[in-house]
Amino acid sequence: MITMDKKTFKKLCRIEKKIDRVMNSDLSAEEKYDKIFSDKISIKAFRLARFDYCDPDTTYEEDTRAFVDAFSEYMSDLKEVFEV
Repeated sequence: MITMDKKTFKKLCRIEKKIDRVMNSDLSAEEKYDKIFSDKISIKAFRLARFDYCDPDTTYEEDTRAFVDAFSEYMSDLKEVFEV
């Protein structure tokens, strides 16, 4: 069961928007990796929430996609809790 206050949920929603902007940008796979695995995105996300994430430790693209998919799935579950 997920327990979280609404303030934390809103912070995670802002992170989700940052992720969407990065992933939908024209940046290279390495640049996307650097942006996603930064203080502003992945580190902040892990400080706010606990979700399962398995790093395949292969390419920049696959590593980034694994994090983004895990975070997206977590957010989908959260949105059900907060009925968004």
